[in-house]
Amino acid sequence: MKNFKHFLLLFITLALVISCSDDDDATSTPPPPPSSVEANVTFSMDNPAMVSVTPTATAATSFEVLFGDVANEVPTVLSPGATATNIYEEGSFIISVTAIGVDNQQTTVTEDVVISLGDEPFDGGLLINGDFEAGAEPWNAGVEEFDADPAPVVTENGNTFYSVSVDSPDANQPFLVNLSQQGLTVVEGTNYILTFDAWSDTNRAIIAGIGESSGSFNSVPVDVNLTTEMQTITLNLTADGFGGDDIRVLFDSNGEAGSVNIDNVSLFEGGDGSDTPGNDGGTSTEILINGDFEAGAEPWNAGVEEFDAAPAPVVTENGNTFYSVNVENPDPGQPFLVNLSQQGLTLVAGTNYILSFDAWSDQDRSIIAGIGESSGGFASVPVNVDLTASMQRFMLNLTADGFGGDDIRVFFDSNGEAGMVNIDNVSLVEGGDGSDTPGDDGGDDMMGGTDTIMLINGDFEAGAEPWTVGLGPDAAPIVTENGNTFYSVNVDTATPDQVFLVNLSQIGLTIVPDTNYILTFDAWSNVNRSIVAGIGLSGGDFANSSVPVDITTTVETYTLQLTSVGFGDNNSRVLFDLAGEVGMVNIDNVTIVEGGDGSDTP
Repeated sequence: MKNFKHFLLLFITLALVISCSDDDDATSTPPPPPSSVEANVTFSMDNPAMVSVTPTATAATSFEVLFGDVANEVPTVLSPGATATNIYEEGSFIISVTAIGVDNQQTTVTEDVVISLGDEPFDGGLLINGDFEAGAEPWNAGVEEFDADPAPVVTENGNTFYSVSVDSPDANQPFLVNLSQQGLTVVEGTNYILTFDAWSDTNRAIIAGIGESSGSFNSVPVDVNLTTEMQTITLNLTADGFGGDDIRVLFDSNGEAGSVNIDNVSLFEGGDGSDTPGNDGGTSTEILINGDFEAGAEPWNAGVEEFDAAPAPVVTENGNTFYSVNVENPDPGQPFLVNLSQQGLTLVAGTNYILSFDAWSDQDRSIIAGIGESSGGFASVPVNVDLTASMQRFMLNLTADGFGGDDIRVFFDSNGEAGMVNIDNVSLVEGGDGSDTPGDDGGDDMMGGTDTIMLINGDFEAGAEPWTVGLGPDAAPIVTENGNTFYSVNVDTATPDQVFLVNLSQIGLTIVPDTNYILTFDAWSNVNRSIVAGIGLSGGDFANSSVPVDITTTVETYTLQLTSVGFGDNNSRVLFDLAGEVGMVNIDNVTIVEGGDGSDTP
């Protein structure tokens, strides 16, 4: 959305009195400061954030104006009656005006100025009320041909959006829970861009697209995977085989259980039509459901369903839920006897996947992690992973070598050695280089502790060093809670135009130009807010590859696939710029390794 900014006209009146005796030989004594100063401020919405200052003062010969922003560190000198102007970004500033008399007597006044942004009305393109701020109309829960009800909308924290919960899904009839806006004019064979924000209370899929509102209901439906984090999703669609004045945008939500929240829907002509039925909408899709176990055990099993596996054992400690099991009687010949699995995954044979997870034990021991078939010959890609008593983040680059289909699983076999096994924040996405092969120990891609590929002390357990505030030398602020140490800072004043003013960096990394890297970290806040994360140079033009990341009050693991486009040296850095919004920022378990597909590059 675009923004209007306040226009500020600031009249500052200074009382500067110059007094001299009638005797030219007498010594002049500068007068005391004035007893009162007037400053008048008026606002309008007619122009950008332009501030005009017109100072006046008795007996002043000149004025010096400091606007208080980075772009104006040198005073602007004015003659009496002249006006100085400045264009501000959003934020709080202090304007200082000094009146100067004939004998260099000076009087200074200051004025606090706050420039705030207001939202421009949302542009839905071909759609009406795409942000739902006017309520439900003309959105329907279905299509008018079948007497559809108005769409259910809710308002939270001043924002209105579509919201529905699917309790009894029917994958064969996903349209039974549907959001539509009809009566759109769409030209057959033309490309359109459908954009919307969407999120859920779980990892689940919906169908989004455009199509006919009646007749044969021809459409272009695309599968879109939602998570608990709000995402902006853009689909490039072609009106293939349909068009006219009664076309609709559609969202079918009944295929899976869980809430569906949709906001800021727009439809414009354009794009390349690259999203065709069956695509995942171009989103960086998470294949697993409930990878953080916050919804309990389901659909994780202690084994595989073919052998009547029970739900996986999970525990909750300090508000965090995770898988936990204690192996007391190990059998190295049958490590699968204590097993964690999520089955029913659709993987493509010969394709690369990245399996990431947090894991720890009460001692040094190993487990086996990988992907493979849920039945038959149980073909798989198993990798040995060494655990310690400290939580570590692991990333495995796996290839579905010789297997694929709709009944694949991710698995963790734990019965080879004695000791606890705790697992959390499991993620499986397409990508990577397939470098971890059966028999590997996973060490080349281990992320956590001080044994990382590129970073030192990525979990902060050794304290702050070598993490710094910005480019250093000040050490980053860290805290320890419940035995876990992590970076923590509270942003009181937001500076969206200078997000780097609150910054976490680790410098001295070797980044190779035009190479792919995977940056992974845990982050959370006390509010829903965004940060900027990435990699870049530590000097010069500070070239970087950085992206905005929305964090919430829940600890989540984020994985960014970045490319060092045109930059790199032996003194590069990982960076987190945090001053764009107010609120806490907590960061832990930061890792960076070479690999990935660069899909998150700006």
